[in-house]
Parts: sequence; structure tokens; C-alpha cells
Amino acid sequence: MDKEQRFTGAKRSGLGCLLWAVIVIVLSIALLVGKFYYDIEYKERTLLLSSSPDHANTIEIVEKGVPSFFGPSSIRIKSGDKQIDRRLKNDGARPDESNVDVKWNRDNTALITLSGREQRPETIEFNGGGDHPFTNVQLELESETVATSISPDQTYMIEIRETIRSQGEKPQEYLTIYYGRYGSELKEFKKLDYLLRYSDQTIEWTSPTHATVNIVRNDKILETMYIDLKKK
Repeated sequence: MDKEQRFTGAKRSGLGCLLWAVIVIVLSIALLVGKFYYDIEYKERTLLLSSSPDHANTIEIVEKGVPSFFGPSSIRIKSGDKQIDRRLKNDGARPDESNVDVKWNRDNTALITLSGREQRPETIEFNGGGDHPFTNVQLELESETVATSISPDQTYMIEIRETIRSQGEKPQEYLTIYYGRYGSELKEFKKLDYLLRYSDQTIEWTSPTHATVNIVRNDKILETMYIDLKKK
């Protein structure tokens, strides 16, 4: 083998090694990128594992992936091969077991609650044994009286209550106006079924049996209701 042939062989060998090195580097980068993408989007981290009293049903709540910068977390609730995916707004913080809760009513029914820093608690009902065991439900979390007024002759009373519901498709907050004789059980007059956060309520009596209720926000009247208690 002459000198030129040896040089050509060495050159081919060097190119082959370089090609293999490039392939190895590219594959390594692809694996790292793939692992990073899997960890960010799909890797599951268990937050809570709960079994029914008879241990026949199990509910597992996991965080799927990692939230983006101050974005919501992806939450997956699983039981057997059934699951439901939800979003949890937690101000960008990673959720933990304090953000989730499971309360078993019976061996095959439970109420699941997801709580975040930037949302009302969300409630999901579990009914084992069906094709769709998870259902979003709405519960009244709390109710507070925000305004009351008694008629000039102390005979009638009007009360406005703010009710907060668990998160879901319907409004999270609403106002309900109640009326009736002072000292007796009040009846519902009207429910304002839309978001009324930061609103004020005024009740003005025009006579012992007639009142005007205004819902006001930023000095703008959102709705006016006239109540004739003689007809109630």
C-alpha cells in the first residue's frame, strides 16, 4: 500500500469517526430535549392518593407537567382507567396535597375539591362503576348577608345575601334579595345570577310597604328593583 492509499484510508476513517460523533451528539441532544419536553408537559407527580373505606375504589390526583411562568397547573384525577383533566390557578406555585382533597361519602362516591390561590374551590363528584365517574358539580361554599333594611313601621324586612359557589360553568358569585315580615322567615324575591363583585346595594323605602333596591358599582346603577310587599 503506497503512501497516498494510506492517507486516503486514514481520511475515510477520520470522517467515519466524525460522522459517528455527530450522530451521537445529535441523538444525545434529541434525548435531552425529549426528556425535558416530557417532564414539562407529561410527567405526573402524585399529589394525593385516596382509597374508599372498603378499599374497592381509589382516586389519585396528580400534577401533569410543570406550569409555565405564573400559569395554571394541569391536574389529572384518575380512578382505574378513567380520568378527568382540570386546570388549577395557583399563582404559578407548584400545587401540593394542601391544594386537593377527597371526602368519601360511601364506598363508591366521593367529593373531590381543588383549591388554588387565584380561584374559588372547584368541586368534582366521583361515582364509581360508571363510564363517566367524574362530574363537575356546584356547591354553595358560603352565604353572607351584605345589606338589610326594615320598613319605617317595623313591619317588613328586606335582606340581600351574597352567595359564593364552587367554581364551574355557572357564575361564581350571585346576590339574592329576600323579603317578608320582620321577625319571620324571609322568602326569595329575586336572584341576580351574574358576577357582582365590588358592587354596593342600597335599599330605600318609599312607603311602609314599598321599597326600591339599587345595585350600584362605580356610581353606576346596574339594576333597579321595585318591591311591593302588599302583593307578596
